[in-house]
Amino acid sequence: MRPQIWKDVVGYEGYYQVSDRGLVRSLSRVVSVERLGKKVERRLGQRYLRPAAMPSGHLQVSLTKDGKSKSLLVHILVLEAFKGPRPGDSMNWHGCHEDGEPSNNRLTNLRWDTRSGNEMDKVTHGRSNRGTRNRASKLSEVQAKEIKARIALGEQSPTIALLYGVSRGAINAIKCGRAWGWL
Repeated sequence: MRPQIWKDVVGYEGYYQVSDRGLVRSLSRVVSVERLGKKVERRLGQRYLRPAAMPSGHLQVSLTKDGKSKSLLVHILVLEAFKGPRPGDSMNWHGCHEDGEPSNNRLTNLRWDTRSGNEMDKVTHGRSNRGTRNRASKLSEVQAKEIKARIALGEQSPTIALLYGVSRGAINAIKCGRAWGWL
């Protein structure tokens, strides 16, 4: 097995490092702490940070610098350290996991991609929040297929909406493919 490669966390140089295997560590340093009105210097040793799992499965760590803590996603730290800043408009670029597993933060599993590329990955890996996986969904896949069949037969949206207890807008979304378009 090849040795682990460590690089400084962008914006936290000299404080934290991230590895190509997705581990994060704090570096040894001396910090000033105020105790009982006096400034005291305290030496902090190097240690590995234990990431917290978010509901989505992504891992995050809390980093502190100049007395301010910030929670950051581990996969973003790895990408920024090893592949550079987000390309283009940062709001439209995401850190994507090749295997669809959000806790696998190895550099070989990560890439920068567009929001739509990230959404397509979710569909490929079965992690998409569409259909019955969406908590707001009022219809099952079977019902959506029935509605599509009724639409194909020429039934009117208000009639179908009444039968299934949803709005005409929901039926029209199915009709034009904005909802349940993959069926």
